[in-house]
Amino acid sequence: MKDRVCCFRVLVEDVDSLKSRQYDDLGKFLVELFRTLFGRKVTQGDLQSILSSNGIDTRWIAELQENRKLFFHQTAPWVAIEVESGTAKFDPILLKRNVTTFEDPDSFVSFTQLRDIYDGFVGSASELHRFVMEQIRLHESNVRVNSIN
Repeated sequence: MKDRVCCFRVLVEDVDSLKSRQYDDLGKFLVELFRTLFGRKVTQGDLQSILSSNGIDTRWIAELQENRKLFFHQTAPWVAIEVESGTAKFDPILLKRNVTTFEDPDSFVSFTQLRDIYDGFVGSASELHRFVMEQIRLHESNVRVNSIN
């Protein structure tokens, strides 16, 4: 029974990541941080460019935004289980519409896609943290140099 609870908890947390505004909130925070702390204008597009130029795959961002809008503004996410014939593989999926087969990948979001969105967010947040810390160090060194002069 414990494994079923764990599997359900993981699925619920992944569904919750679709509705969370963590990505949007992080972007808004960084835009304001750069304006306030550094006196520089940075857009969310600039942040995505920073991620891309540092080798971070940002495709998850559009997928997150699209699925979040769908599931929380247009329809409810219906949970189903995809059973792979001949194996003991059972994957939870979120249906985008009423379907009886999983032949059309546009009709559902797979557990793998949810994990990719989550992993993309974590990787992006880590890279943005590294970038912000680098900008703070550069800013501090510029302030020290300017105060000496």
